[in-house]
Amino acid sequence: MNYVENISDGTQGKDPRKMTVQELNNLGHFKKSMVKIIKEMCNSCIGADPSGQRNIEVSRCQCIGCPLWPYRMGKNPFSTRGEMSDERKAEAAERLRNARLNRNL
Repeated sequence: MNYVENISDGTQGKDPRKMTVQELNNLGHFKKSMVKIIKEMCNSCIGADPSGQRNIEVSRCQCIGCPLWPYRMGKNPFSTRGEMSDERKAEAAERLRNARLNRNL
């Protein structure tokens, strides 16, 4: 199958949104989280071992203008998941207590 399309001023890669999962897999692309993909790209950019043995190199990256730089360690630093205020912790604890009580009725 041809994954390059002719356009008026040359060629371009086929739109992946119009490809099947099997076509993408055949090209070596598999479902991964965006953060993992970014980390892989950072490893590739600095020439690190794809197995992750040299991740220390990624931590030393100084390309702070790169849009992927904040994500290079494999985590989204802007994510607030997992961070809870004391008030939210108390509310969650209360919900858990109530759920346990209701389960034992």
